[in-house]
Amino acid sequence: MQLEGKNVLIAGQLKTSLTENLEDFLVSRTRTLGVIGITSPFATVKESRCTLYINGNKVKEWPLPTFTLKKVTWWNYPLITISYIVFVYSFIRAFFYLNRRFDIFIGISTFSAIVGLLYKKVGGVKKMIYYCLDYYVTPKGFGFKKLLNLLFIVLEPRILKNADFVWNLSSRIKDAHVKFFGLNPGVYPQTIVPVSYRGSFSRNLPFKERERWTLGFVGSLSENQGLQLVVSAMPKLIKIYPLIHVKVIGHGLYAQEIKTMVREKGLEDKFTFYGFMSDEKEVNNILSKCMLGLAPYTGAFMDNSLFTEPGKPKLYLILGLPVVVTESISISDLIENNKAGKKIKYLEKDLIMAIKEIIGDEKTYQEYTEGVELIKSHCRSEDVYAIAFSQSARWLE
Repeated sequence: MQLEGKNVLIAGQLKTSLTENLEDFLVSRTRTLGVIGITSPFATVKESRCTLYINGNKVKEWPLPTFTLKKVTWWNYPLITISYIVFVYSFIRAFFYLNRRFDIFIGISTFSAIVGLLYKKVGGVKKMIYYCLDYYVTPKGFGFKKLLNLLFIVLEPRILKNADFVWNLSSRIKDAHVKFFGLNPGVYPQTIVPVSYRGSFSRNLPFKERERWTLGFVGSLSENQGLQLVVSAMPKLIKIYPLIHVKVIGHGLYAQEIKTMVREKGLEDKFTFYGFMSDEKEVNNILSKCMLGLAPYTGAFMDNSLFTEPGKPKLYLILGLPVVVTESISISDLIENNKAGKKIKYLEKDLIMAIKEIIGDEKTYQEYTEGVELIKSHCRSEDVYAIAFSQSARWLE
């Protein structure tokens, strides 16, 4: 698709929804690019913004209001409602700041897409792409999370039917729409646009420049991420590798539980918790020096990674890290088949064996880093987005 001469507006969460990757791809390929970037409710840094580029040059940037939960607990979680109200206000302010019509709107995830549909209704945009990142499983029992999920169930089918084109992060999302919404794939035009990262992120540090016994973890600290399995396995790993250490980047609802587990096991010196980090360069610097990346998703009923493609494994790969990933994740076969890491069951013994296999000796480790290089083309956003726009072209003219 020829994007030159087009006016494009994208909206989504910064960092957690990889909005910046799409921004970087489009900035030099469009006549006008507007970006509405909102901050995750769980972020520790408030950086919501509205940015306007013309002919590849940033001409204006406005800060947008943000409400975040400084400490996330079960009793204050309903305050997330305030975040969504602030999001709506931020979008309205951004539209007034930008004060122009756009040819294409790309809404990244459900909330941004809903606002985009409203903007389309009033003539602010001509065509809309919905970039669908997740399918959210309905929680059992009652609670605020279930109420949010019911809202998702109401809104999601409407977005899918009214968008001009749909980008699904994985084929599993399309399958979930069929299974849970009864939406035949032919109801809406769509393609698969997998998670990806900027090619400029690519690294592969030599063995001697890495922290010999350090493992890396990045992502939202929720129960489905499986970090608790790493904590559980750590006492046995210490017996094998006394200097082993885990660097954890991220924050979320399950953070306090993880830290409590670490404290109760007396493992405080084996885990470094950085919390949420907004500086991508710093995140990449920390991770690229690790020996491997951990992605032990639980694969349980409430694990939304079952219906999507998590970004964590690909970030590790683009940074040159072999990956330990549970078999429930769609990319696990590609990683295993190319010896770019190990695919495991969500079991303590499997995790320990995989770590031993990858970091045990330098020669074997080198083989795994070579495997990582073989599949980096699956991780670069430049390649992924070029294909996505080409496949979307005829629905957007």
